[in-house]
Amino acid sequence: MCESIRPFIALKNLKSCILLLFLVFSVGCSTTRKRARELTLNRNWTDAHGLWLEILSDDPKDTEAISGKHKTEEEIISEKLVSIKNSRESKDMEEALNRMDALLALEAEWEYKLDFYSANYQGNEMRILWREIESRAKFQLAKKRPLKAISYISKYPNVYSAVPENVKKSIKASLNSQLNQKCLEYNTQLAMEGPRSKALFEKICSKTVSRNIASIEEEEDKYSNAKCSIKIDGLPKNMNDVFREAVAASLRESPWYSSSAKNPLIINLNGHISLNVDRQSTIQNHEYTVKIPYTVYVPTLKYRSEPYSDSEYKCVYGYGGSYCGYVNVTKYRQVSYWDTEPVTRYRDESRVYRYVAQEIKQSGVGVLKIHFSDQNGSHIVAVSEELNETNYVHNESMPNIGLRPQTHEGTSAVDWVKNVAGSVSVKLSEALKVSWKKYVCGKISEKKDLSKYSENVLRCKEFADLDSEKEIIKTWYQSTFGVSEDELEQSVEFEKKL
Repeated sequence: MCESIRPFIALKNLKSCILLLFLVFSVGCSTTRKRARELTLNRNWTDAHGLWLEILSDDPKDTEAISGKHKTEEEIISEKLVSIKNSRESKDMEEALNRMDALLALEAEWEYKLDFYSANYQGNEMRILWREIESRAKFQLAKKRPLKAISYISKYPNVYSAVPENVKKSIKASLNSQLNQKCLEYNTQLAMEGPRSKALFEKICSKTVSRNIASIEEEEDKYSNAKCSIKIDGLPKNMNDVFREAVAASLRESPWYSSSAKNPLIINLNGHISLNVDRQSTIQNHEYTVKIPYTVYVPTLKYRSEPYSDSEYKCVYGYGGSYCGYVNVTKYRQVSYWDTEPVTRYRDESRVYRYVAQEIKQSGVGVLKIHFSDQNGSHIVAVSEELNETNYVHNESMPNIGLRPQTHEGTSAVDWVKNVAGSVSVKLSEALKVSWKKYVCGKISEKKDLSKYSENVLRCKEFADLDSEKEIIKTWYQSTFGVSEDELEQSVEFEKKL
């Protein structure tokens, strides 16, 4: 019988769990729904919209949530349309345009379909705002600044996309025509200057101009390798290659380097390196500790059982009846007392073990001069390195007291030379970068007319860190294209969609 009712009990428990989950879900859902209704009633459209979406994520067919979502979206869009009109009427056209562009993006995200009256209202605002964009763009075109016109239109991509093609047709034709004319100028001004100018020209004019562009020799002022003449007193000849590789590495890391360049960079390296090692025996002390046991007597609370006399009332049963009365008995009780017990403890005592070791003192000096000449003139770089080390070596081995053999004698002569060569590489690399920056930025610092120095401007842009250099680059972009660098990038990307 028990076996037969077990499935019934399990099924009953399962139904109870499902019912409980349904109740929890219903309570949570009803709370969200109640809050959404309250927010809608209080005209808090944005928060109410979020809650209706939350309900729809659980049940996409919920009719009340669908209705609530549509209602809140309608009200939000209506308020935004009014704010656009208010901004426009207060002559804040930038704010009106920004709000319209954001509204169009929101409508696309919601896939919202405007009703007849809202569509007319929005269409009227769109026509007024587009005339503002078109007016400003035409003003820039009248000034022969097509990139500036594109930059202005690209600030409001959603407004531009919403305008019918037939309305955009004339402005697109003017933009393309003027950009084509500008690119004919840029072909002379940029494409023939150098690889960076050429790349920028192709980026701007890829759609409007197709022509053969002359190849530019990127490596005309760079070096393919370093020819190093080494004369260092105290340096073994077999270590010369260490310095040659250090010099070559510093060139490869510099802006002057190109693997396909034609000329080597001539570098002279001279100076002296010395490393002195002094060895002598010395007495060393190895300190350690040992644990010494000792005994102390500690008072301890103990307990023992003691007997005492007492009486109990007892009865004896027999055939003749029962006999009861008090009888004497012995009982036991626990009594505490103090006693001392011996305990072993330990104390730390210091010990010193004396042994003979080798004291190795190393002193090194490296003083070098690096001389090289490039298109920016002649340069001398000084490198100075010192080594002062003291190490102790011994062969004692006493693991129980923590003493182990020590065989490391410090920096070897080879490692010391490599350290000095590393310093040469670092200092030379820094000097090459400074020289390159002076070469590419120095050519434009005194120029009032930058139109013929586009390649140097773009080269300098990679290394510019002074405010004066950044200002020169900013001026070049404005004078060449009529826009800032950021606006140019924005215009080029948007022009592909025109």
